[in-house]
This record gives sequence, C-alpha cells and structure tokens, in this order.
Amino acid sequence: MEYLIGPRYLAANHVHIIGGGSSVGKTTFLFQAINHFRKELFPLVYLIDDRPKEGTVAKFAELGIEPWPVEGLIDRKVGTSDEECRRVGRDPEHAYVWMTTSVKRWQEESATKLRTIVLDPAIAFLPCRRVNDYKEVAGAFATLSAWALRERVTVMLVWHSNKTKVDELNDIFDAISGSTGIQGYTATKIMLVRGPRGKRNAYVRGPKFGDFVIELQMNDEGVFSLLGVQPVEAHEAAADIELMQWISDDPGGTHWNDICEAAGLSRAGVMRKLANLVGLGYLARVRGRPGFYCTVRSS
Repeated sequence: MEYLIGPRYLAANHVHIIGGGSSVGKTTFLFQAINHFRKELFPLVYLIDDRPKEGTVAKFAELGIEPWPVEGLIDRKVGTSDEECRRVGRDPEHAYVWMTTSVKRWQEESATKLRTIVLDPAIAFLPCRRVNDYKEVAGAFATLSAWALRERVTVMLVWHSNKTKVDELNDIFDAISGSTGIQGYTATKIMLVRGPRGKRNAYVRGPKFGDFVIELQMNDEGVFSLLGVQPVEAHEAAADIELMQWISDDPGGTHWNDICEAAGLSRAGVMRKLANLVGLGYLARVRGRPGFYCTVRSS
C-alpha cells in the first residue's frame, strides 16, 4: 500500500485517478487507504455526490473503521438550497465553480490549508458534459490540474470504467471511461478490477515507478486485505499459468469455450492467454480437434 498513495509514490499537488466498474470497491479502497495514510494526506476533504455511498459509511462504522477520516466533509446536497442543488446538477461549469469555491470557503472557515481533496464521482464536479470529447475533457482536466498546482493541493478522482471487458484490452488502463485526454492530465492511474472469489487487482501506473499490481482480497464484511504487490508482467504471467487449471490432462484436451465458462473470461481474453501459453511451451493445440488445447505433458 505504501507504493500506492504513500509519500514515495503519490506526487503532491497533482491530479490522480482511480477507475473501476460499478460496485467493484473504489470508495471502499479509498476509505482504507486514506485511513492508513492520514499523516501524509491530511488535512483532507472528501466531496461526495452519490447517496448510496452512505450505506458504505454505515457499514464501516459498524466494523469500527473510521469511514470518513477527514477533518471536514462537504456534501453538495447539504447546506445548500434546492435551487443551488439543481443548478449544480444541471450545469457542469457551475458544479466546478461550486467545488472550488466550497473548498476555498472550507479553508477560510476552518483556518486550515488543505493538502488533499477527493471527488467521488469526479464527473459530478468537473466542467465537462461529454467524457468522450477529447477537447472538452482535456480542457476540464487542464483546468483542474492548473488549479491543483496553484492551490498546492493533491486531487484524487473516482472514475468509472467503460463497458469493455478488461481481459480483452492490450492496456488495462484503456478501460478508464472517456477520452484519452483524461489519462494525459493525471499523474497516477489506478484501475481496480474484479477477480474471482472476492479478489481485486489494483493496476497502478505512475511517474515514479513502473506499472505494478496490488493484489487484494475482500472479506465477507466488505473489507480489503493486502495479498501482495508485484510488477504487471509477473502478475500477468502468473494469471496465464493459473488458466492451466482449467485444461484437462486428458490427451483429448479442453475446448476454449469450456475454459471461458470455467474461468469467467471473454473469448478474446482466453484466446490471447492460450496463444501465450502455447508460445511458452506450456500448452499445445490438439491435432485434428480445432479449438482444443492440452498440456504439453499430455500431448
């Protein structure tokens, strides 16, 4: 975890993004990370615009974990008039102005200089309407990056991934929803991916180290524990070899479609892994049986 948002990794006064699919655990992940690095990240304000997140807050409170380790929490729907709420929700430009002025007001009222701000979800507070429009997104992120540098505050964004299955992508970070302009203006990118049996993989790319993967396990209470950290290449190689558990030792082999169903992966993702394993000499194609693969020892 130290390599993720600890002082050695997370560049201060820059914008960082954590992406992932719905209910994969992005907010939970941030709760635990922020709680662990209170000293490095405080004073911190967490801006939220998603009512279901309150259920997550309650769950963590029941577990005895401080869910909002912040010295000030601004919820744009609290302490503002109904008309103000409608304006913020309707006008992205107004939402951004509201966000920056609210942060400024918080600092003045508390006489405290912020070090970190979290926007969850970020799209609710940025001056852009179309996340796939490069010019619009790049302009919004350039504005946010300049504000972060000027105010000397580190900004962490919670962002959704697109609908593409991540195992079909050559670059896992292409799953971050929206224009490539998003990635161009963020220092650290984190992509949280769901795995089998409660596992999650947090792919991390930043300016200080090479790409790596934080392997996590979510328990029945919805809390993450750390399994390990390793370079992306080593993680992907291990994942490819793990696919071999679905290959029958019978010389007749196993069809790729059966592997897809057993492993819960897409056809494109499985075919790429199988080709890689064949190239490495772990698997072989079964002669006379198109689409079937067997281990080298059984061939």
